[in-house]
Amino acid sequence: MGRGSGQDTGIVRAKNTGTFDRTVKTWRIKGRGIQASVRQLSKRYGVTFKGDTPAQLEKETTPYWRRYLQDIADDHRQARKAASPLQDRIKSIEAMIARLKLDKRPTAILERMLADAINTPAHDIDAADIPVLHPDAEQVARLLPLDPDALTVGLLNNLIPTPIRTPAKDSLRHEADIFIDRHKAKKHKGWYQVRQVVNMFLDITGDISIHEVNINHYREMNKQVKEHESWGETSQSRHWTNFRLFLKRIEADHGTNYHFLRNPDYNIQTPEGRKEQYTVEQVKLALRHATGDVRMGLLLGLNTGSYWGDIIRFTADNLADGHLSYIRAKNRHKNIKVKGSYLLWPDTLACLTYGHRQWKLAEQYTTFRLQYGLPEHKALRKTTAQLIHDEVGETEARLYRGENVAGTHGKSYIVPFTPAQIEKLDNALRVVGAIYGLLPG
Repeated sequence: MGRGSGQDTGIVRAKNTGTFDRTVKTWRIKGRGIQASVRQLSKRYGVTFKGDTPAQLEKETTPYWRRYLQDIADDHRQARKAASPLQDRIKSIEAMIARLKLDKRPTAILERMLADAINTPAHDIDAADIPVLHPDAEQVARLLPLDPDALTVGLLNNLIPTPIRTPAKDSLRHEADIFIDRHKAKKHKGWYQVRQVVNMFLDITGDISIHEVNINHYREMNKQVKEHESWGETSQSRHWTNFRLFLKRIEADHGTNYHFLRNPDYNIQTPEGRKEQYTVEQVKLALRHATGDVRMGLLLGLNTGSYWGDIIRFTADNLADGHLSYIRAKNRHKNIKVKGSYLLWPDTLACLTYGHRQWKLAEQYTTFRLQYGLPEHKALRKTTAQLIHDEVGETEARLYRGENVAGTHGKSYIVPFTPAQIEKLDNALRVVGAIYGLLPG
């Protein structure tokens, strides 16, 4: 990946959205003649960019560059729309889409018809420029031997009654709102993903009764999840699990029988987790060369297993008696929160500072690790966990990961991070600290 492509900044670049040339501080899409400098974006959108370095400017201007590309796409679409010979057809489709959206009904077919009408060249007159027949009038039209002229289509469309909304007690959309609100109440960012996948299913079904959900809806949902262009295998599995949970909750609350949920043919398996780790030699290499915030992030990752989302939340209140105590950011929404306690190595304690920005830490560390050919920051946690597991024991490795004991034994009997457990983890951290060369052997 070339310079300015985002590899060393942590920016996820969508396909065909161009690159940032840090030398001249300009965004461009090669081969298409589309470009905009930082100054041009600032003037166009009336915003002052405060970045001091090219990397900061790239990060700061990314949303405005994407907005600029969207503006160009919208302008091209309006130009094609104005040039289309099917103006009456376009107007009728747009009105119909607006009506169906108000009724919470799917519009995918009409959206494709609208795109076809907009992209019809001015010289193409094969398609008649008449209003589009409303989907609810299609069955009536098939029964009547009428020519589909503009007058006939208009009359049939006017005969379509205003749809009767599904009663709330049976409405799939009503159940979707309840399901989403339950996840939102947990105050965990995962509710965004829940809303996304549930709304995807509603786009397929429309506002129907919970009793009308059938295997065809389920199959189409399975297909769309698997074919989603921005979801990897893990994301597909997570979204599919949330979607199935949604249907299972409806089954439990209303006594419906979605028998297709039990068919294993539609399962989307969770892929095996990545076990990328540093070697001890790579850890020592990183420790020799890391300085400043990079060194702090490196040591905290090794010493406490913390990710960037944890590190940016650390304050002086987390530090006491040479130990750093914290609840992992990913577990803050859980009812039972395990608060780990980690003996800090002298080097970690010496470089510990607070009030950091996640994107800045991640950017600096990514640049550093790429320079020395090292794995991602997340791999540091797995590296120390593996060493503790191998050199000390499984119990100490579980304590390092900040996990409860599984099963009834852990839920009802064992209190995590008692003084005796903390001492066990302290000893384990002394062992791996010596392996890394940070403590005397």
